[in-house]
Amino acid sequence: MPEIKTSVSSKKERIKALVVEDDRNFCMILQECLSDLEHFAIRKFFTANASDAMQKMRSEKPDLVLLDINLPDGNGLDLIRPMLKIHPAVGIVMVTGSAFPEDVKKGKEDGAIGYILKPYNKHKIADALSKFLEYRARYYSQHFANRSQEESSAHARAHVDFRICGEEK
Repeated sequence: MPEIKTSVSSKKERIKALVVEDDRNFCMILQECLSDLEHFAIRKFFTANASDAMQKMRSEKPDLVLLDINLPDGNGLDLIRPMLKIHPAVGIVMVTGSAFPEDVKKGKEDGAIGYILKPYNKHKIADALSKFLEYRARYYSQHFANRSQEESSAHARAHVDFRICGEEK
């Protein structure tokens, strides 16, 4: 399992995570994986479709979104840009069974920071969380360096290497 670095070892890192997954079994696996991660206090919100995901995005402004592609009312890839428009600092990780190169490419180009292929496991989720923490640290360090939010967002995304989480680097 990849090492996940936190800035304060005695305190748990607080993260709000939105899980957009329509399959109950995979939802339960994600719930279990997120709950098992040490050093984190993860407040989780779950939804099974695109319209509810956008509503939760507006109301909760999560730090992290785990986003499935195949949703009953749309394609998760089409939610990336609207989610980033609502909350530019959010880290979006695709969680899907689709290994189609065009899906991976679209996710990356639209602003996702990672991609987890089903089936999920604790290692893949920990890898994605590590990727998210790296992204968040860079985003905020650049944002607070007196750059405009739009410039900072584009700059931060360009410098965090996208990867398929849980795979060999």
